[in-house]
Order: sequence, then C-alpha cells, then structure tokens
Amino acid sequence: MSKRPNLAAALHEAGAKPAQAQKSAAVVPIESAQVEIRSTGARAPSREGQRAVTLYVRPEAHKQLRLLAVENGASIQDLMSEALNDLFSKHGRSRIV
Repeated sequence: MSKRPNLAAALHEAGAKPAQAQKSAAVVPIESAQVEIRSTGARAPSREGQRAVTLYVRPEAHKQLRLLAVENGASIQDLMSEALNDLFSKHGRSRIV
C-alpha cells in the first residue's frame, strides 16, 4: 500500500500560498476583557459526587442487558448497580451502590 500524498507539499509545489489569518478590527486584550469562566454543567446533578466506570462487552451481552432492563422497567444503571452490590456481598463487602 502506497503512502498518501502530503497535501501541504503538493500545494507548495504548485506554488499556492498558505492561507493568511485575517485580522479582526475589534480585538480585545484578555487582560481588559471581563471574562467569567464557569463550569458548563456537563455533569448531570444526579451524577455529582459519583465516578464513571466503563465496561466493554460484546454486542450480544449489551443487547441482553437492554432487554433485561426493559423487561424489569429499570435502567441499565440500576441493573449494573444491583450487579455491583451482589458482587460486593459475595466478597463480604458492604452494599454501597
């Protein structure tokens, strides 16, 4: 398989000039701007104080988990919390989820 051509090199060879950044007439230095940086609230309030745990499963397992959630009228979050509590109990740990 051959290497893909470099677009920048091709433009250079063709004599094209690189695009120039346009200057704006209304540039305000950061020091003089009144800027308030706040959290975007990307985390839902129900997730405050919690950590994400990612689990990769095969598509068949994911489908089965979704079906189980629908059959029980629960969310996948609820089912996974129940599974973690069962695991904790099995190993003599307290149920915390």
